[in-house]
Amino acid sequence: MHELLEYLSTPWAIRGIITSSMVGITCGLLGAFIVLRNMSLIGDALAHAILPGVYVAFLIVGYSALGFFIGSVIAGVVTAFVITWIQQYVSTKNDAAIGIVFTSMFAIGVMGISRVSQRGVHLDLTDFLFGELMGIGNTDIIITFIVMVLVILSVIVFYRYFFITTFQQTIAKTMGINVKLVHYFLMFLLSISIVSALSSVGIILVVAMLITPAATSLLLAVRLKHVLIIS
Repeated sequence: MHELLEYLSTPWAIRGIITSSMVGITCGLLGAFIVLRNMSLIGDALAHAILPGVYVAFLIVGYSALGFFIGSVIAGVVTAFVITWIQQYVSTKNDAAIGIVFTSMFAIGVMGISRVSQRGVHLDLTDFLFGELMGIGNTDIIITFIVMVLVILSVIVFYRYFFITTFQQTIAKTMGINVKLVHYFLMFLLSISIVSALSSVGIILVVAMLITPAATSLLLAVRLKHVLIIS
């Protein structure tokens, strides 16, 4: 027990615990809305579709945490927009549109990163898939903190809009609420949240952090506010 406490008291372990806790709060809040809207697969899609953004950002600015963040956010937003457009204007199933877009984006990202890695550049695909919690830097902590605060404030300020567009889109439209704008704003928050978790928990685990806490909280509570707190 003493060795465990001593291990957890090291600076890099503390940074990892703080960062992963902030990621948990962020994903828990957004995950509730994602699960309630039956959009769990979109979270998985965005998590895998950000890799082309990492590749393009590396070509432009080199190995930079901020560059990866900006590039990944752009890739995530583009993916969300394309998926939504296909679902609304192309005669295909919703899940098929998600599968087509995210697998294409993921394949492009894997090919790009693999090509760069073959040139001797330290850009390991494994770090993005599984994260590198023990290698968290100050920049990663700052980005994760900013994203967490933005998500919390957005949920508090726009709670009524998220609530009514989640449960009653028809009533929301009659009230003059721009349902599409709320949807795209939620996708933007989801994109930056996934990207902020890239360096700490990775693409694979962030999907579980979005879905599992939210799905569990829905079994324990009925009111949305309670669901958000538990999640």
